[in-house]
Amino acid sequence: MVTICKLALSVSMLVISICVPAIGQAVNVMPGGKGLELTLRSSELPTRITLSEKEAHGFWTENVDRSSGGKGSKDSIPKVDFLARLVDGKTELKVSVFTAEPIRNAGNLIATYVIAEGQTVTISELAKFGFVPPKATMVTIDATLADGPRIHNQTRSLQPVLGIDAVPFPMFVLNVRSTSAKPVIGFAIRRVKAGRTECTSMMQGDFGAALIQPGATKERPIIIPAGEARGGDLVFGILAVFFNDGTFEGDTTAAANFLMTEYSRKETLDRLLEVLNATVARFPARVDPKKLISAIRADNDPVNEAVLIRLKTEFPNESTVEAEFPRRSKSAQDLIRNQAIAALTNLEKAAVGRSDEDVNKAFAGLVKHYQDWADRLPK
Repeated sequence: MVTICKLALSVSMLVISICVPAIGQAVNVMPGGKGLELTLRSSELPTRITLSEKEAHGFWTENVDRSSGGKGSKDSIPKVDFLARLVDGKTELKVSVFTAEPIRNAGNLIATYVIAEGQTVTISELAKFGFVPPKATMVTIDATLADGPRIHNQTRSLQPVLGIDAVPFPMFVLNVRSTSAKPVIGFAIRRVKAGRTECTSMMQGDFGAALIQPGATKERPIIIPAGEARGGDLVFGILAVFFNDGTFEGDTTAAANFLMTEYSRKETLDRLLEVLNATVARFPARVDPKKLISAIRADNDPVNEAVLIRLKTEFPNESTVEAEFPRRSKSAQDLIRNQAIAALTNLEKAAVGRSDEDVNKAFAGLVKHYQDWADRLPK
């Protein structure tokens, strides 16, 4: 049974919240709103982004048509991040490119567009990264009748509630409340359509921070094009939840993959901090970003095998651990190393004409950022 929990109407927002159990479904009228359509692949329908004045919404992907000169292995294809919000009735679209594991606010911002309703722009800046420039159009979405997806929850401590947010864009919203006394640092979601897994994603806090505090709620928009969920064949599964002490509930494969990344990040951060501190000890008067960057690049060993041994001990029945470890550990390592090199490159530019005290103080702040990140990760 579906229970209408709240119906609130104001000038700016209409929200219909629909309570569902661990597995449930509903048919709902989704009012129209504003959105941004991105044509990423010529063979597929456009992808829509929520437009809100409250916050930016978006996604990252490598699923963009490649130009004839943009061939390469899957691991070498850059990831593109699209982030859009509603500003004074128009779309503000920011486009960034990642060459390592994507993390919001850590990419290279390559373009910002302001798009009026009905206007189409071509994101030409992506051509130099080997992509066919995609097109973005601000559109009005008509009211539609859509079936709510089913929610399958494999955890005890997360309570999912599916609702509809009608303004400024028609979308389902998955509100996930934690009943645990421990901070949640992430959870895994799988999207299944007609029995086929379309994608598995991880929700987690930035730089190891808690995603959901005890008793708090995390909101996740679920963008579903008109009619896509009809027939009751769309399922969102909450596979597992991960806590700040390294424990988890739910699917062991999802947990192994999550902790594989976190342990690899922890080992990489510890090594990075050793390199930074050792280099500074040799040149204590003034930080030299070039020497630090050279030291980071010289430390090119893979993540220590002790991390793999630990994972195999903690997940003895997970046959995928050994096969997944090289790729996931390298991705985690590349993310941190590339971020550190980018930050030190920026410091080098900003240091021109600045005093030794100012430069050393800025570097100390950078070291603290990485130390705090390392301290938050599961031990």
